[in-house]
Amino acid sequence: MAKIKCKECRAVAEETESYCPGCGAIFVAPFIYIDDEKKLAQAVAPKTKSSEEMSVEEHIHALDEKCHDIRDELVKLRHDINEKANECMRCFTAAGIARAKEFDDDIANILYKRKENLEDNEMVFNEYKAILEKIETKLNSLESAKEELEKYKKNKVK
Repeated sequence: MAKIKCKECRAVAEETESYCPGCGAIFVAPFIYIDDEKKLAQAVAPKTKSSEEMSVEEHIHALDEKCHDIRDELVKLRHDINEKANECMRCFTAAGIARAKEFDDDIANILYKRKENLEDNEMVFNEYKAILEKIETKLNSLESAKEELEKYKKNKVK
């Protein structure tokens, strides 16, 4: 079944539908087919060569770009991990605790807020661990990409 795009809101729908599911506009011929858009994007997209089709310089450049791309992702992940660390620290600040006139009420407020902070900290901690795992995965892929680049340089430059 072919997909068409609404001319008003750009929502995607089946060709058999007469109304846009996004904005309710009536579909009128000529339709904008999604397949045409895909073909156009594929025609404009740069063609990637296989490693056999690449020259030595192109292959080295591609491997070097792979390393740079992984480093860029690691920079973003470093920013994310620093943000999560700051969130963890904010979980245990005194902010948000309502002061009461009575000591008992004050302690009850502290207890309530700290339990709430612990729940927040558990959630942030799990997110922190997930980011650490992503960093570890990216670091391992960077090491393997660097090794692949060095092996290729040694084999082809001789």
